[in-house]
Amino acid sequence: MRLTYADMHCDTVMCLMEGGSILQNNLHIDLEKLQKGGAAAQCFALFVDLAAFPDPWERALAMEKMFREMLAESDGAIKQAKTAAEIRKNMAEDVISAVLTVEEGGILSGKIERLNTLAEMGVRMITLTWNHKNEIGFPNFTRKDGKTDLFSPNTKDGLAKFGFEAVEMMESLGIIPDASHLSDAGFYDLLKICKKPFVATHSNARTVCGVVRNMTDDM
Repeated sequence: MRLTYADMHCDTVMCLMEGGSILQNNLHIDLEKLQKGGAAAQCFALFVDLAAFPDPWERALAMEKMFREMLAESDGAIKQAKTAAEIRKNMAEDVISAVLTVEEGGILSGKIERLNTLAEMGVRMITLTWNHKNEIGFPNFTRKDGKTDLFSPNTKDGLAKFGFEAVEMMESLGIIPDASHLSDAGFYDLLKICKKPFVATHSNARTVCGVVRNMTDDM
């Protein structure tokens, strides 16, 4: 098996919470598809919709448990990787690396110590916002008259005070900030304060498709 690529984001863990197997399913990602495609590393997000769960942190912990069960079901074909060295080791052994991430920094609920827990779990990227304002910052769309505007970027509301503190701590823990979904103002806040690289795991080109989750050429 030739391992050739890494994919930065998927919602497979969320889908498996409703049933199914990582070995083979009707989703975009399962073990059979990963092997056939030559996946070297797959990032698996713990995604929590803040509006759907009264305790987003508990939901994230339940999803992390599902992630562990998924790896166990693969019987060694997929192993968690927490470092680049572990990814390279897995590649040498024809093992697919699973990198654990979080989509929706709002699961912290303003409790910065939760970053330590996530780091210990092996979380290596956090998408700072999704579609809701949280303690870290603002999403990149607005709602007007009950309707969602996906074409007018938020250039005013960037990272909150807690967001600046969280990003600084994330970098110290080896957790990469992810700007997908974050407001334009928040993106440029990251650009100013990050001492290490940050990413946009599932954004595309705004010049090609003008929705606000996508990146401008300048970005």
